[in-house]
Order: sequence, then C-alpha cells, then structure tokens
Amino acid sequence: MTILTMTASTVAKTARLDPADSVVLADADFVIDSEQAATEARVKAVALADASLATLLTRGVIKLLAAELLEMRSREDGASGTFQGAGVTLGQALDHPTRLRDEAYAALNPYLRFPVGVGDKGGAGLDPSMAGPETSLSSLGVQEAVFGPTEAERRNR
Repeated sequence: MTILTMTASTVAKTARLDPADSVVLADADFVIDSEQAATEARVKAVALADASLATLLTRGVIKLLAAELLEMRSREDGASGTFQGAGVTLGQALDHPTRLRDEAYAALNPYLRFPVGVGDKGGAGLDPSMAGPETSLSSLGVQEAVFGPTEAERRNR
C-alpha cells in the first residue's frame, strides 16, 4: 500500500524523458508499481502521517523513482549508444540518476528510518542491509567478529 500520490508522467518528466511516449509511460508505471511501496517503507511513519511533509516526501520519492527509471532504461540494449564526430561526443548524461538520487536523499534524510549518505555509491547510509560492496562494516559502526583465540589467549599459552 502506498500513501504518496504520483503519476508516471511526473516521474518521466523528472527523469527528463518524453511523457508523451507510451513506452516511457509504461516503464515509469512499472517503476512506480515495483518500487514506490518499498521506497515509502524506508520513510518514518510519523513523517508519512504529517500532511505538511507530503509535498517534500512526494518530490523526494519521485526523484528516486526517476533515477531508477533512468537506470532501468540504461540497461536496455542500445541505450548506451553514443555518436562521435568532429571532436564532439553526443550521448546520455550518465550522472543524472546520481544527481537525482543525491538531491532526493538530501531532502529525505531527516525523515528516513536509516539516513543515507549523500554521494554514497548505492546509498549505504546507516542501514547495513543497504550496504554496497564498497561499504565496510566498520564504516557502519559494526565491530568485526573475532574468531579463534584472542591476542591475550595466545600470549597465555
């Protein structure tokens, strides 16, 4: 169940895609259907219940969904095509999903169950389940487990 209201057209526009294209709208609908509830679940319930935050939260979630839409479409065959000629290369702006995600997390962080570090690859934040491969457990405040004898036990042998 979702609380915030958004349209495929708004997600597409935020991603800088043509909302008049039926394929774009179908992709945006898919992202909304598959990601919105999970994204909202990361927001504190008290924030979702606060009507004064609805616009801010909706805008942040739309940006996260737009970033996901762009990344999903970039994985399609031929999506990363570029044209190069006369010393100029034309292609997709690959940093747009990252900027959308950073802007969204900068606005949403105070209201998330587990804040996300802006600029983190994968948005590791403080939630260990969100940790990407470049995130160490120690950076999340988790102490490493020690297996086998400790240093003191080895000295006492």
